[in-house]
Amino acid sequence: MKTKLLTTVAILGFATAGLLIGASAAQAGTETETVYYPSATTFTPTNWSASVTVPSFNPALGTLDSVMVSLTESLKGTAQATNTSPTSSGTGHISLVNTANFSVNTIPTPLVVTVNTQTTPTFTLAPGTSSQIYNLAGSGTNSGSTTSDLSFFQTGSSWTATATDTGATSSVFSGGNETTTVTDSGQVMAMVTYTYSSPTSTPEPASLALLGSGLIGLGFARRRRNKA
Repeated sequence: MKTKLLTTVAILGFATAGLLIGASAAQAGTETETVYYPSATTFTPTNWSASVTVPSFNPALGTLDSVMVSLTESLKGTAQATNTSPTSSGTGHISLVNTANFSVNTIPTPLVVTVNTQTTPTFTLAPGTSSQIYNLAGSGTNSGSTTSDLSFFQTGSSWTATATDTGATSSVFSGGNETTTVTDSGQVMAMVTYTYSSPTSTPEPASLALLGSGLIGLGFARRRRNKA
C-alpha cells in the first residue's frame, strides 16, 4: 500500500512539475497594424506624396524580432477619347498605370508597388465623336522585411514613413486625331506585422521542489519494491 502511495506521489510530482516548467517556455507571436492613405474609403488624385504614421510595437508584449511591411496600391480612374479629325475615323485604346513607393529609414530598399496596367477596350471613333467614359480600377501588392535597427519601430507611440503614388497615362490611336480626358486616383494600404518572442522565464523554485519530491518518492518506491 505504501509502495503504491509513494509511486502515486512520484507520478504526481513529475506531472505537476512538468506542467509548471512547460508553462515557462518562450512563446512567439505577431502584432499587426494597418494604415491607409488617405483613408480606407477615399482615394487621392495622383501624383501625391505624404507622411504615413504607423503605431509602434508595444515592448510589453516581448522582444521584437522582425518587422514586415506589405504594401498595396489601389487605382481608380476614368478615361475618354475624342477624335478631333473632321474627315478620318480612328481606332485606339487608353491605359493607366500607378506606381506607389513606401520608404522607411531602417529598410534600405524602399518598397515599390506597380499596379498592372489598366486598359480600356479598343474603340473606333468617327470624325468629331467621343468614346464613352471608361471606368478603370486595379491593385498591386509588394512586401519587405527587416531585422535590423528594430528600436526605430518601438520608440515612442508611432513611427513615420513616406508614401508616394505616381500615375501615368498612355494611349494608342490610329487613323484620326485623338485627345484624351483622364482622371487617376490612388490609395495606399500598409500592413505592418511585428514578430516577437516572449521573454524566456526560468522554472520557479516550487517547480524544482516538486520535481525533486517526485524523484525521491520514486526512489523510495523502488527500494521498497526491491526489499519485498
